[in-house]
Amino acid sequence: MIEFDTECRHLPEPSRATRTIPASSRGSLVGELVAGTGVGRVMVYESGLELKTLLLLITDPDVVDVWDQPPAVSYVDPAGKERSHTFDFLATMIDGSKRAIAVKPYERVQKIDFESTLRLIGRQLPDGYAHQICLVTEQELDPIAVHNAELFHDYREPDKEADQAALSVTAKLVGAARLDELSAFIGLGPRGLHALIRLIKSRRLLLTHHERITPRTLVKPVEMH
Repeated sequence: MIEFDTECRHLPEPSRATRTIPASSRGSLVGELVAGTGVGRVMVYESGLELKTLLLLITDPDVVDVWDQPPAVSYVDPAGKERSHTFDFLATMIDGSKRAIAVKPYERVQKIDFESTLRLIGRQLPDGYAHQICLVTEQELDPIAVHNAELFHDYREPDKEADQAALSVTAKLVGAARLDELSAFIGLGPRGLHALIRLIKSRRLLLTHHERITPRTLVKPVEMH
């Protein structure tokens, strides 16, 4: 008889999306990821551009909550017709402010004058919905930041032993050192490197240069910043 593993019950919380996105879309990347540590929560996206934006949001220490496909807002267009718009994400910042985020390819933004539409929506936003509207196109996305955000997401789960060892080793750091050198001192194989990446994410370690994180990346203590 096969015993039921109770650990299998710990599924991620469902997405809070208020709009159902299509299962597939021609020319688009539709999918979902699990954000957060532990059980986490499912978050949805419907393009590669949205996925990159989402990774940047969920790995930013200044962002405390991300709502994918938040409740739609109503507005009246210049012709007097009532319309609705669903932002791609609603981000709550560490200071309590909220940012409604629209993600769209730059070419599309120009073609439909989407910035004018967002300005119109901004003037009619319900009280408390958001303090700021942000438009994200591929021109705003830094490939280096996106690459590093992917690493932060991949290695987000805490590892008590490795994390404590990484803190102990880096507490003695004077000047800059390579991640592979620090990982060797930690002595836990890849787990040490992953713990160091978590320290970079939490800003307890700083990159000496704006670059894609690799084992040869130089880092320094926060005190040197």
